[in-house]
Amino acid sequence: MRLGILLVFGLAFLAARAYEGAVGPLPVLHANETHPSGEAGRTSSAGQVQGEAYTIDGDTIRVNRTTKVRLLGVAAPERDERGGPEATAFMKRLVNGKTVRCDLNGEKTYDRLVGTCYVDGRDIGEAVIRAGLARDCPRYSGGRYAHVEPPQAASLPFPEYCA
Repeated sequence: MRLGILLVFGLAFLAARAYEGAVGPLPVLHANETHPSGEAGRTSSAGQVQGEAYTIDGDTIRVNRTTKVRLLGVAAPERDERGGPEATAFMKRLVNGKTVRCDLNGEKTYDRLVGTCYVDGRDIGEAVIRAGLARDCPRYSGGRYAHVEPPQAASLPFPEYCA
């Protein structure tokens, strides 16, 4: 009986070590603590991530140097597209080096978590759209930002996935 219990625990230990080797160290989370990936002790990526932010492009930021977050419902031009460098520069001025809070919706796109992010209580997605440097992506925003999108934003690229 003891041998069987030891065998089960031994196999569980080996499986955990193999998993850890494949995905990196397993986080140790305490009550009310959030892992930098935005996962608060759950397998889903829903939750919050908070920390120092840096811009990747007009609709993606990096939080705590490790977690990429795609702004939910925001379609900014890529850095190499018309308007992309301006959107990226705006985001740098808005968030770089500042503390942000992102409310994650549990989805991932490519290697990024998805969420609505705030700096100083201000919705970052709304700010970049209001500035005319990104578009509301109604398929994902539900039209949340349509009322702040200025007419000049219509000249920016509009991804097919937003329709």
